[in-house]
Amino acid sequence: EPLLGDQASCRSLSGMASSTDMNCQNDAQQIADSEGVQPNKVSWYIVVLMYTVGTCIAAIMGILQLSKAFPSVEGIWLIFMPFAPCLLYALFRYHEQIRGTSIKSKSD
Repeated sequence: EPLLGDQASCRSLSGMASSTDMNCQNDAQQIADSEGVQPNKVSWYIVVLMYTVGTCIAAIMGILQLSKAFPSVEGIWLIFMPFAPCLLYALFRYHEQIRGTSIKSKSD
């Protein structure tokens, strides 16, 4: 994707940090602050989605193993099983993130 205007000036050709790079980082931080975006925070919603997919794969593989319809999937559910406790942790962190966001918006 070609860079246009200010985007092109924010790209350092040498790959080393320059004053232009620092100005671009400051501009990006100001934009993020004005829009209420926290770029260094983890989006726990995305993490929950990923762990949900892994947990669903474990459940599907476990059901297939129990049905004995596909003997080639025997034990594969164990590979995906660690996603379940990770999902619980991610749900907890997502709840905390949502609660923290709602507290901040109420105080503003």
